[in-house]
Amino acid sequence: MEESIADWQHKAVRVHRRKVFTLGWNSEAKRLASGSVDQTVRITRVDDHCNVKQETELRGHSDGVTNLSWHPTHPDKLASIAGQEKSVRFWDTRNSKNTATVSTPGANLYLAWSPDSHYVAVGNREDVVSIVDTRKMKVAHKYPFKYQVNEMAFTRDGKHLLLCTGQGELEMLSFPDMRKQRSLKGHTASVMSVALDRQQRYIATGGGDAVACLWDTEDFICQRTYIGMDYPIRCLSFSHDSKYMSIAGEQAVLDVENVETGQSLGRLQLHCTLSPAPLRCYSVRLHVFTTAMAAAPKSPDDFQLALDRIAAHLQQDAGADAQQAAAMTVVLMLQSTQLPANLAVITERLAALLDSSQPVVQRNAAAALSACLEASDSSVASCLEHTVTQRAVTLLSSGSSLNTPLELNLLVLLGTLAEASEATLQLLLDAGGAEQVLHRASPQHSPQLQEAAVDSLCKLAASGPAAKEVAAAAGAVPKLAALLAASSTSSDAAEVSVRALLCLGMLVSDSPERQVELADAPGAVAAVLHFVRMSDDGDCQQIAAGLFKELATNAAAKDAITAALKEQQAAEAALKFL
Repeated sequence: MEESIADWQHKAVRVHRRKVFTLGWNSEAKRLASGSVDQTVRITRVDDHCNVKQETELRGHSDGVTNLSWHPTHPDKLASIAGQEKSVRFWDTRNSKNTATVSTPGANLYLAWSPDSHYVAVGNREDVVSIVDTRKMKVAHKYPFKYQVNEMAFTRDGKHLLLCTGQGELEMLSFPDMRKQRSLKGHTASVMSVALDRQQRYIATGGGDAVACLWDTEDFICQRTYIGMDYPIRCLSFSHDSKYMSIAGEQAVLDVENVETGQSLGRLQLHCTLSPAPLRCYSVRLHVFTTAMAAAPKSPDDFQLALDRIAAHLQQDAGADAQQAAAMTVVLMLQSTQLPANLAVITERLAALLDSSQPVVQRNAAAALSACLEASDSSVASCLEHTVTQRAVTLLSSGSSLNTPLELNLLVLLGTLAEASEATLQLLLDAGGAEQVLHRASPQHSPQLQEAAVDSLCKLAASGPAAKEVAAAAGAVPKLAALLAASSTSSDAAEVSVRALLCLGMLVSDSPERQVELADAPGAVAAVLHFVRMSDDGDCQQIAAGLFKELATNAAAKDAITAALKEQQAAEAALKFL
């Protein structure tokens, strides 16, 4: 009898201060690389006893690291891509140096390193696959596709490139001529992830239909499907001995299966789940400083000098025009530069501007503080020292004196603070930040405010059990249910609907009490059913279906679900009669 995954030795280790987007083991399977929205790649050594030692940090990206790939044979080299950057970076982890940067046609999402190490395939947001020659460090070929291209992987012999597509197929292309050889059709939605075992006997695919398929590499027949997930599968991985396969995605669980027998080794409950992409709500108009940052600083000294000059315009006596322009210039600098900086002084002065009498200054200061928190650890410490969390919550609670752009930026700031550190999260909860955010998650507010509020609630819910409890105690479930019911009848609230469904999913997961609370909320079940059956958005439909399944497994919620189904059937019958 195989040991259940619940009995395996495992531990949670905080390596980054932001969400982790990508992971990868090196060729020796002794070092784990992780890429995060905090714009860093961190290398961690893990021994056979699950002991963890953080080794080094790779800095240089100007956006969140979205994907990475180790050199196939060299245990110290890797490649990475990030956010809106139109490039691939190559690293030597022995000295933490960025050894080369290769420009690509667009902002990249996926990459794969060929087994002979001579090529890296990179897929971007415009569905163009670029082939980087690592011997010359330049793009050798570009291949545009007319359909969505997702994750990719080379076969172990390097003769084929596997492409996940939005057409529900896995395409096998000969390499390097990129000619289509065959398609594996086993999904009813986009294929999101692909993995190969080390013996090259199997290919695994995971899709937006929450199904994983296991294909043999001899006849390319689907040997087995895994249907235990309720949300899209975004990550598949074989163990180094190819005996086991792990399955994960937009659900806070990890399933492990025996590859040969299909027997499940159980499910590991995770403490987090996939959150929506960060929402940018810098609703400002720039009338000055439009050309001040036309050329990025060329060195850390130049960058720090520019920050020092801007800091002078953040002084209390500098005047509102200079203050608001300087605050937004901080945002532009941090979005465009790749240079590290100590932002403690900037953060301190921005914190003081939250007390300004000018709403436009407060608005720009809030946006700049969000950018600082995402860019530098020094800003987190400075925010704690200068009570940014408490000031932001107090300002948001001041009520009628606020305007919508200021409220938007304050909501984004609270969401960023929730992710920044455990200390800022706890301060936010203690200061009543969850209640202020919930107040904006109401049908009486504009869709913009609703979207920003629910996005911040998602970040809170993803921050841990304590934050979930506080949000639930403040009435998050019935308020989000009311918002969902209202958004189901509005064509202008698609993003609000998706975020509300995601947040409700996180709040009620593994909580029978909150599941019943949601089922009993007026119109909640009917709204969820509406998105399951009527939504034109595939992602929204899948999220709603997963939430409905969560409710349907709760016996105490059965009456509410039955009543909602009968009501919907009656309404459909009446429409047919009319």
